[in-house]
Amino acid sequence: MILSLSVYLFLAIALYVLARSSYETSLQKNSVMLKRLSPFWDWQIIASILLFAVVCGVRYNVGVDNLTYIEHYVYCQEHGKLLREDYEPLFAWIEMSMANFGFHYSVFNGLWAALQITFIYYALRYDKKYLPYVALMIVLSPIYLNWMNGVRQCVVECVFFFLIEYIEKKQMWKYLLGVFLCTFIHSTAVILVPMYFLLQKPFYFKKWWIRIAAFLFCTYMGSQTDWFKSMSTFVDVLSYFGYERYANGLEHTVDVVQLKAWGPQKIALFVADIFAIILYPQIIKKYKLGKRYNIYFCAYFWGACCFRLFFDLSLLFYRITSYFYDIYIIIMPVTILYLCKERRILLGYVLAFLTLFFGSIYSTMKFFMSGGSDSGVYKFFF
Repeated sequence: MILSLSVYLFLAIALYVLARSSYETSLQKNSVMLKRLSPFWDWQIIASILLFAVVCGVRYNVGVDNLTYIEHYVYCQEHGKLLREDYEPLFAWIEMSMANFGFHYSVFNGLWAALQITFIYYALRYDKKYLPYVALMIVLSPIYLNWMNGVRQCVVECVFFFLIEYIEKKQMWKYLLGVFLCTFIHSTAVILVPMYFLLQKPFYFKKWWIRIAAFLFCTYMGSQTDWFKSMSTFVDVLSYFGYERYANGLEHTVDVVQLKAWGPQKIALFVADIFAIILYPQIIKKYKLGKRYNIYFCAYFWGACCFRLFFDLSLLFYRITSYFYDIYIIIMPVTILYLCKERRILLGYVLAFLTLFFGSIYSTMKFFMSGGSDSGVYKFFF
């Protein structure tokens, strides 16, 4: 436990300090942000990316699918061919190329981790003041283990967060080209195509109590299994579009739905969502954060509702809603920062605790206190 907690805390603090330093060096003497004149690629950003890549690269059995990725990569090195033939072409080409060049699987793991953090940081290159808090969120919130598990989809997820600026600027072809390239990493990226049009005019309920009512309703429906039985009609549709593996999984899920218990982590993130859903739109309006942050919240709000709707019912839909819900990696830090700025420090600290403790730290402590899967416990491959 000590090793795991030490690694997570060291990485979180190191990334925070580096991001803080990067932000401070991009300030003028009068503390005005040098927006477009300030280079993104300073040494602190490069050091952050390399550090994150190294720590994530040398991990072993961190993330449920990590051992599977390692097994497939080692198979490529030993047999000169893919173990799984249905990998998307760009991901498969990178895996085969790195395996043929003799790179250790830690380098392969590190590459994808580097891409994840790079796109998140680059999306916020003109708002570096958020980066220190985003850095903490990356390592300590549940997002870290998600990234270490669904590697391909989470890379696409991070690219999508960056591509949102093209929605804001109405640069359709740049956005669609980015999504098209992402489909060669994970095929589910195709669902991001209509988001360009849907997010042009971000819609969410303006009254906070209606937003909360919608969120609570979706949470309630997520605990009811009867309506979900009708989802089996989508099996043939998924198969037609080439998602046979997901279709089979959905068919099985519909037959054996088992609701998950409300443990400390689920409750903590539920409460954090309520805080953000109430407070974040007030922050957008008061500080005039602009259209991009409205788009962030629109994606997050509907993602949070759908996430709660399918969390217990289907891994397939749960993974798809993560494309939007996981943008809390930006929503929560912005909310915490401005709460503290408004001297609502206690509320800011509560929100920070709910999101930063009940992630990698809680997963580590939970394993050593009660047993269970150790894929949340950090381990070196050596």
